[in-house]
Amino acid sequence: MEIQSKEISFVIQGAVNNTYAIKVISSIRKNFPESELILSTWNGSNINEEIRSMLDVVLESEDPGDYTNKEDTPINVNRQIVSTRNGISKTTREYIVKTRTDIVFENSNILYELSRNYSRNKLFSISNEFILASDFSTRSHLKGLKVPFWICDFIYAGKRDDIKKLFSLKNYPIDFFSEYEKGHPKTYQDKRHIYKYTPESYISYEYLDSKKTIKFEHSYDNNLEALRYYHNYLINNFVILNKRQLGVSSLKYYLPFSSRNYMFTNTDWRISRKEFKFFSKDTFYELIEFIEWIYIKLAKKRFKSND
Repeated sequence: MEIQSKEISFVIQGAVNNTYAIKVISSIRKNFPESELILSTWNGSNINEEIRSMLDVVLESEDPGDYTNKEDTPINVNRQIVSTRNGISKTTREYIVKTRTDIVFENSNILYELSRNYSRNKLFSISNEFILASDFSTRSHLKGLKVPFWICDFIYAGKRDDIKKLFSLKNYPIDFFSEYEKGHPKTYQDKRHIYKYTPESYISYEYLDSKKTIKFEHSYDNNLEALRYYHNYLINNFVILNKRQLGVSSLKYYLPFSSRNYMFTNTDWRISRKEFKFFSKDTFYELIEFIEWIYIKLAKKRFKSND
């Protein structure tokens, strides 16, 4: 039986742009009319009364700040962790969809995806049920750079206890922001950055190997043990989905914004689990996604013009 909207709490986290927020919250209210909506943002945010009236809870926390080196790309990892963790603490429903303040829901597809039953190997199962995540910036451990522990952090959806555990991690240590200020290891493949882990890697690694049973020194550490470990735990705890399967779009980005040469897609996930079917809705969606990606690549688009 398909999960109903009344069983879902949405945690909408991040900084608030009122123009974006109206569109985001309206899209959720339209497609999930009985869901609980929680906006988790920062003290002093300018949130108008119309937006407040559409929400069940508005949570304003102290901003933990971002300590990314001024010459590096801000990663805002602790802002995500704190706002999500605090938002989760206010949820009351059986399932949680953690999302962002710039993600619009175009339909209720995610209810169907949450309701699907997949087999799993209990030896590699951490979560009670599968956690849904997007392919938007999920890097592949099988092709391209071949990096483990890199699951896109835009959307997570699953059982409340599983999402709560995912964000029970400690805040990103301040020294990690400038870990490689004096030089990079040879295996660190993107030397434009000096931080130890990307937000995607930090959250994924802390969850999938919380006891630190394997070596994973930085986001590009693709030692064979880490790759094997990650493969088994990824396909038994997460479902990687494209934007059509999730039923979402971004007000900020053209999705997906990663190269498919480096992405781990839903097709990759199904092949890894030996569940690929050529004639299926999933494969059709992936074909459309591929065509759109070619257009985005040729047009050299990343950000939408209204951002």
